[in-house]
Amino acid sequence: HMLNFVWLSLLAFIPTHICACFWWYVSVNSTEMYGGSWAATLMEEAPEEGAEYIRSLYFSLTTMSTVGYGDITPGNYDE
Repeated sequence: HMLNFVWLSLLAFIPTHICACFWWYVSVNSTEMYGGSWAATLMEEAPEEGAEYIRSLYFSLTTMSTVGYGDITPGNYDE
């Protein structure tokens, strides 16, 4: 049973991780084009190491598992 739990956890985490990395990549690259994004705002407000990954992971997990959220929103057209 433990092996099933580990397998299920990996199946849930890997797509969330990939989406979080993609979300961060789009945000950082669109900052240059549009002059601002949620990532740029985050780096100004909370420049702690790892905060960008945690927020990206949170956004991806929330997007895939619930209907609504309001604390992290897209900041430009590409996002």
